Amino acid sequence: MTHADPAADAATVTRGEPATWAEFLDTLERDARHTAVPSPSTTTATTMPPADGAAWVPPSGLGPMPAGLADRARAVLAAQQDAAAALRGSMSAARRHRAAIAAVPSADAGHPVYLDVTG
Repeated sequence: MTHADPAADAATVTRGEPATWAEFLDTLERDARHTAVPSPSTTTATTMPPADGAAWVPPSGLGPMPAGLADRARAVLAAQQDAAAALRGSMSAARRHRAAIAAVPSADAGHPVYLDVTG
């Protein structure tokens, strides 16, 4: 649910700081939407916004968020929480897959190794 046009989005990225709370929420919505996490059964690559490792800091110079944007901000927060939960699930599945692969004996174990791939 983006409310700004693409040119405004590009201007926001160029300046580094959004000019309005609506632009800032647009950016957060876009980031949450682009945090696409594949299901454990797919091989689709995960796409995430770049992270610089710094702690999140609200944009400066916007003043208090207008009360009229509170519902939208709550929806953005819910989308971010959903994306975070999906990422945690994907990470857990990856750890399980890694453990399963690690449990398969290597071919140089010194004895015959058979891997049942049908059952």
